[in-house]
Amino acid sequence: MFRHDLPELLLGTILCTIGVGFALFGPRGARRTMIPAGLFAFFYGARMLVRNATTSYLLGDPSALDYLASAFEYLVPVAGSIVFAHFFGRRWWRVNQLVVVTFCIVAALAIPYEIVTRRPHAANGIVSGVVGVLIVVFLLNYTTQPRLLRNVVSLGMLVFGLFVLNEHTGQHLPVTEPVGFLIFAGTLLYDLLRRSQHAQWRLASVESELATARRIQESILPRRGPSIADVASVYVPASSVAGDYFDFIDAGEQSFGVVVADVSGHGVGAALVASMLKVAIAMKAAHVREPARLLAELNAFFCGKLERQFITAVAAFIDVANGRVVAASAGHPPPLVRRANGAVEELATSGFVLGRMRAAEYHDAALTLAKGDAIVFYTDGVIEAEGWSSARLEQCVARGGTAREIADGIVAALPKANEDDVTMVVVRL
Repeated sequence: MFRHDLPELLLGTILCTIGVGFALFGPRGARRTMIPAGLFAFFYGARMLVRNATTSYLLGDPSALDYLASAFEYLVPVAGSIVFAHFFGRRWWRVNQLVVVTFCIVAALAIPYEIVTRRPHAANGIVSGVVGVLIVVFLLNYTTQPRLLRNVVSLGMLVFGLFVLNEHTGQHLPVTEPVGFLIFAGTLLYDLLRRSQHAQWRLASVESELATARRIQESILPRRGPSIADVASVYVPASSVAGDYFDFIDAGEQSFGVVVADVSGHGVGAALVASMLKVAIAMKAAHVREPARLLAELNAFFCGKLERQFITAVAAFIDVANGRVVAASAGHPPPLVRRANGAVEELATSGFVLGRMRAAEYHDAALTLAKGDAIVFYTDGVIEAEGWSSARLEQCVARGGTAREIADGIVAALPKANEDDVTMVVVRL
């Protein structure tokens, strides 16, 4: 008996395994198809196993096995009709959905009816009748949509449908319906592998494009700070491209401007807006000595050009000859000033974010840096890092050192994996 039942046991096990694989490990973009297909394969394979005489013998001929086998008779066409309806497209969508609903109603009524009446398989004849209707609808889809024959999964469905037709018309050719189902499962597996390969190719293409975008973005950032002061900069994007930006503006032999900005959001959209800042700052560079006016001009430039995004920014003019600093802010974290004696203070600045309100006003704040003093400009990716705060940043800044030592000390203390971009500019006289 076991030798006779072995092929069916093996095929049923294979189909159950394939079904679990489809349902649990299908590509994310194909889950709506693969989960019903996985259930279809699993139910079909499980039905073969529970109907097998060897299975019944090994389990001690339990009566519950008959009810389970009958339940699968109703569940198999439910999952199968869902899969077929998905691949058949929109032409006969309502008819295909009607078949799905019919099978669902039959299963919902027949399974509890057989349990209550203790008559397994009592309503199986209804399923056979509905399957006959399904075969008609099945062929109707193919005769009215020739394009289905160009899809490998649809061809597999057609082959399986012909096997089902052979079983239900009593022709009983040498090949059996499970073989047709295995062919259909093979076409699904082929389609899954093809989709995975295509997804990997697209992912590689996107990664290549992002790498190119990152190189372009880094090329528009200044490679070094002004030589007239001790200047250090840090730019650490959280992903391939970032929404942070910083720039230096030449303002004469002994002075220069600094702009540090942060575009809301992440990814390519924020990076494109950050790239626009390069152009906008170059256009408005004449106002470098008046940071508040520079921010007002940038705000006017971006109003109407951003959808849901906005920009926070701080602009400063630094006169190295006399240590005078003038700064203005547009919703940006305030710069920190470290005095030569180790004291740390905030440069109080305020102003509305850029790109959202044309009537926004910006105001300058001034201070004087002495020899050995430093000023630190940064984006909120620093103080919003896990376990960080403004107080902890002040502690790092208080340690002092050269501009590079201050910047590197802050970066070293930050967590290795940060969810936001980190940008800093440190200027020390």
